[in-house]
Amino acid sequence: MSKMADLDRAVRVSGLPSDIEDDRLSDKLLILFLRERHGGGEITSVKINKDAPGSALITFEDSRVARRVILHGQHVLQIDGMQYELTVTPHCERLEPDMVILSMSVTIDCNQLLLRRTAK
Repeated sequence: MSKMADLDRAVRVSGLPSDIEDDRLSDKLLILFLRERHGGGEITSVKINKDAPGSALITFEDSRVARRVILHGQHVLQIDGMQYELTVTPHCERLEPDMVILSMSVTIDCNQLLLRRTAK
């Protein structure tokens, strides 16, 4: 199967708890997204993303299932009595220039800035 076909079958899931073991989290995601009532179906792989905590990549056997899961809307993962609202988006291998970043946070250390005083 081509790499492009793999991208059509993959979704990125974010909003995951970061304090759950990867194996357990993978199992919970597998159960959630296998269910047809969530738009799910047969899954090829679940990979917890170490580079982006709180996210995972799920690859389905069929691209139609990936589209259904995305269109399904709200997905809620329940673990140990806690509920986590998940965001499911299409997986793209690289960020395109016209994509919008929906959330960003920045920390600025003002001690590192050079302060210039202007004469009055």
